[in-house]
Amino acid sequence: MKAQAFILQFILFFLIGFSIFVSTGNLLRFREHTFRTSLLKEMRELVGSYVEASVMLQKNCDCDSIFNLRLRNKTAERFIQVSLEEDGLKVITLPEGFSYFSPFFNLNQSYNLKGSAISVKPIKIIVNKTENYIEVKQ
Repeated sequence: MKAQAFILQFILFFLIGFSIFVSTGNLLRFREHTFRTSLLKEMRELVGSYVEASVMLQKNCDCDSIFNLRLRNKTAERFIQVSLEEDGLKVITLPEGFSYFSPFFNLNQSYNLKGSAISVKPIKIIVNKTENYIEVKQ
């Protein structure tokens, strides 16, 4: 009887220890996922605001301009894609596809918006007032 109780006690303590180990791992994984999601959301909004502010500063100038946006290759192990579409600015986190959208101060009514680039290389944003377009490219 003593041996059976000892084996049962061993199995019980093993299961308790293993469940604590697994629950701690899941808790840490959940915290990491929450932190990454929050960080990427803030990064998309920050990049979008930076592009908007830079283009608005160039809008007041009467000249054509090119400015470079240097992002880290990866933020939280994800790439950032900046694209200008007909309806505005879109900043996308790849591979998930979560995005930040801005109507870009309705510049699509006065400029043609085009182009897309990923954060693996510096991103060039071209404001061409003579041909009336804003372009994003690598």
